[in-house]
Amino acid sequence: YIEMAMQALHSLTGERQGKVLDLHLQKALYVPENDVKPVQLTFDSDSARFTVATKANASGERVVHATGYLQVAPVLRGHEPLIIAAVQARSSKSFDRPGCYSTLAEMGYHYGPAFQPITGVWLGDGEALARIEPSPLLGEAAGNHHFHPALLDACFQAILATEIPQYQAGAVAAMRLPLGIAEIATRVVGSQTIWAHVQITQRDEDTIIGDIHVYAEQGTYLGSVKGFRAGNVDKVASKVGRRGGRLDGRLERRPTLGLLLRGGLLLRCERAEARRAERPSGGVERRGHPAPCAISAFAASCCVSGDTCGSAATCRHRSATD
Repeated sequence: YIEMAMQALHSLTGERQGKVLDLHLQKALYVPENDVKPVQLTFDSDSARFTVATKANASGERVVHATGYLQVAPVLRGHEPLIIAAVQARSSKSFDRPGCYSTLAEMGYHYGPAFQPITGVWLGDGEALARIEPSPLLGEAAGNHHFHPALLDACFQAILATEIPQYQAGAVAAMRLPLGIAEIATRVVGSQTIWAHVQITQRDEDTIIGDIHVYAEQGTYLGSVKGFRAGNVDKVASKVGRRGGRLDGRLERRPTLGLLLRGGLLLRCERAEARRAERPSGGVERRGHPAPCAISAFAASCCVSGDTCGSAATCRHRSATD
């Protein structure tokens, strides 16, 4: 979902740096093995809100899986560099790749080969440091991503890894289900070796919340994920049952975010609107252009399967039936 949103931002504005804000994960998307699931991201330029959904089911209703907001914004420089040796020195436990993933599997988290990129993790008091290396299984085109989902997922895995010490001490570790993220802002990461430094800001039986700072292999700051929130899967499931299938993980909304993004688009859209006025009436559709047209909606579709992924982006004028 995050990668789709960032690719949409680039298609609309030509910008490579931006933020995903108030990401709300509403319903899990299950992809059966060897199956293909068409997924659509729609973007409303008036509010800067995007929605990720699967196509209409048998009842004629689409299923919304995630919502959030987009903002054009540079990643701030001047962040303190990562001192790897200092974090490792104050850690109380460390695991290599087999040790990390075998323990996570004992806790109920099972990851396929391409989603096991953590080669080492160091755990301290409310923090973790993970070295993440992309798998060759990701393919030659993995570097074309803004932040490859397998690597970003490994950053989230590092948050779950902070619960390994309690689990090994005999505590009952509840499985966590991601509910939302307050803010994601990174430079283009693509598919490279990175470090993820996790700091837990809240932990109780129901919820774990943490921030993740991402660094290049040499320690250069690449960006952050703030307010990653995961809940007790048993309690979340009970809420889903009572609320008709939606995860109760809503984050605080920011009504002014749409204006922030629109401010970055207004001049370009006005010029595009002038150009559009000179064209014949009717639907206007452009594919693959780097700059935005004067649109009221953006749609990006991606077919998701276990081993292949193709994507296409379309900017178009929204009709009354959209």
